[in-house]
Amino acid sequence: MNPTDCSVIVLYQSPAQPYAIDGSTNSESTENNQWPTYMVSLQAVFGQVILQSNPAEALERARECNQVSPTLLLIDLDALLGTECPEEEYDYDDTDSLYTLSCSSSCSTNSTNSSGTMADPRMAWVKKISREMSTVPIVVCSTNDSPSFMLDCIHAGASDYLLKPLPLYTIKTLFLKLHRCRADSKMHDSSVQGSSFPSSPVSCPDHFLSNSPPITTTSYPPNSLNNRFKEIFNRDMQLTKAIMDIYVPLPQHAKYMTITSQHKDTLKKAIFSWDYCPFDYDSTDLIHCVYLIFEQILVSPELSYLGIGQGQLYDFIIDLSSAYHDENPYHNFAHAVDVLQCLFHFLCQLGLLPYNTVDTGRSSYQLPQDILRPLDVFGLLLAAIGHDAAHPGVNNMFLINSATPLALLYNDHSILESLHSMTLFQLIKKHGFDQFAGGCGSSSYQEFRKTVITSILATDMSLHSDYVTKIKEQADRMKTIDLNSLDSVALQNERLLLCSGLIKCADISNVTRPFMRAEKWAELLVEEFVLQGDLERELGMPVLPMNDRTKVILEDSQIGFICFVALDLFKSVQKVLPEMSFAVNHMESNLKRWEHRKNSNHNCASTDTPLVVPAASAAAGAAAGAATGASAGVKEETESSWEAPIEQQTTIHVETVTKKRTSGTMDCNTQVVEIHKRVSLDSGRDTLSNSSTRFKKMPSMPAMAMENYVESKMTTVAASIDTKPEHPNEARGEWGTHDSSNPSYCQYTVLSTISTPH
Repeated sequence: MNPTDCSVIVLYQSPAQPYAIDGSTNSESTENNQWPTYMVSLQAVFGQVILQSNPAEALERARECNQVSPTLLLIDLDALLGTECPEEEYDYDDTDSLYTLSCSSSCSTNSTNSSGTMADPRMAWVKKISREMSTVPIVVCSTNDSPSFMLDCIHAGASDYLLKPLPLYTIKTLFLKLHRCRADSKMHDSSVQGSSFPSSPVSCPDHFLSNSPPITTTSYPPNSLNNRFKEIFNRDMQLTKAIMDIYVPLPQHAKYMTITSQHKDTLKKAIFSWDYCPFDYDSTDLIHCVYLIFEQILVSPELSYLGIGQGQLYDFIIDLSSAYHDENPYHNFAHAVDVLQCLFHFLCQLGLLPYNTVDTGRSSYQLPQDILRPLDVFGLLLAAIGHDAAHPGVNNMFLINSATPLALLYNDHSILESLHSMTLFQLIKKHGFDQFAGGCGSSSYQEFRKTVITSILATDMSLHSDYVTKIKEQADRMKTIDLNSLDSVALQNERLLLCSGLIKCADISNVTRPFMRAEKWAELLVEEFVLQGDLERELGMPVLPMNDRTKVILEDSQIGFICFVALDLFKSVQKVLPEMSFAVNHMESNLKRWEHRKNSNHNCASTDTPLVVPAASAAAGAAAGAATGASAGVKEETESSWEAPIEQQTTIHVETVTKKRTSGTMDCNTQVVEIHKRVSLDSGRDTLSNSSTRFKKMPSMPAMAMENYVESKMTTVAASIDTKPEHPNEARGEWGTHDSSNPSYCQYTVLSTISTPH
């Protein structure tokens, strides 16, 4: 049980404020007077703190909150001196007072009639609340140090009496009363079984979670808008709690580990390299890499007001890493770090990072990237590391076709992207990142939030074509407009589109990495696709060919994705930001490699000659499965390192059968002398008992699983490439004849003979 999972209702009536003689008011002074001094400490310890001024409403709010999270009621008796006694409790008979078996006759205070103790309406309220809310512990606080008064409070039903002022160390122990009150529910086992309450603060009005003074409650008519709105906010907590419990893994509780200066220098060198590979590092090193990247922007004097400490940032990164499902072959924390590092490299190429401490800021905009402020860069980096948080391992189309509650909630529109954004901001709230620049209500925070959300939503590939069109229009505008003459609204729109273009490129940047990296990422993505296909088949849903483990071809899918999706995006962004040309060059080089490999396979099959490939590549799929494999350092590999020595090469015989078929046809059989088997992504079929023969894993169709884009655009783009190819190798007849409803696939039967040592 954790205090951050608990709620505290504070019953406190602020003193009446004097009238201002000159007619002026000091709102800040008034708010501070209406806010008890211990509220800051309560908010620092508990997940939710709600201030109530009316005892009846405090009782009702405690009852509602207790249905969502463990709730404690703190009654400030000093602030309730003028409270009227509840009619049903206004009696002077103390026979119903709560005495324990350890109480003696001397503990009784039956002099209440003469002293007026039980006639005190505050005692009557404590008694009433304790009777009606047996599951909510009542703690009272006061400056009255009279032992008889303290005992009267306990007898009335309070579980504890605290003397004011309330020190922080006392407040930190209050949650133990909740534990004792709910001992029968075994809440102490939550660390093993998972708590029934969210590990991070749930969604509720900002003043419940922020350090700003909360809005005090006044009496409203039963059916007023205020009461109804408060009830909606309170019930909304249950919705966010349910979503977080279902889709977000339980958080880790480990703190960050120290890092030596030598290892830090090694990691820092790695994050500046385009050949960065997250598979070279374990999970701890990945967390260090993320911290080192954010460190590059947080040194900016323009962000010094954030006040984000090392421990706070590390705790946030650890929590965010836990929000990713490591079981996903592709959409896991390693992918998030890869996208973040890619975006960081883009920003370095654009001259925005690392921050130059000598540069005091630009007085005018000379280049498009100059409009991005440090806060925009910080928001963009946050969006990159959180853009797939809580990804379930299936795509939007699966959620829509299976009519999941999440799809219904987001109206089939950017379902996963909305989930990722919501999860990220729950963690931002939990770690206090929403408190900078005046808190959630400030314009600076609203712009920051819009940057993060817009960037994450831009990664929805069903909107890919629309974004490419907007980026092309932006490139045309940049040729004619003066950025310094734009008003604030127009300038902000340009910023958001620039951020969207950059994160979209980073999200699909696998095809621009060195070929070894690109191949490994493609295999991992296809592995996740075919797992979804297996699930679709098990549920009786239609399985698209790209998700069918028997129908995926690596070379064709990569060529198609580069030509039809990635190349157009990167070239459009390049027109706005010429510094991005290096990525286009890498992509075109990889495209030639894929085409050469496809042609080599075809020629090898037609001439019945063996196709020689590296032995290391034959096991690449299995090696890529560990998203966070441990490594002693950074691998320094060149483009030629994928070529294995001759003595280690593996001979693979390939026979090719090409035919038109739908996703339901499975009638392609080829005869090979020793073994006849269709290439499969099932790692379980990788090894044959009592044989030294192994099949090479050949996945395919990575980002072409973005059905909404590819299925609607395949024919149009293919036709345009046939008429006006942008790449000399793009005008291929076979692409022009393919369509989404009746695709043509290349069927391979691969026989790999690997010599085993004797």
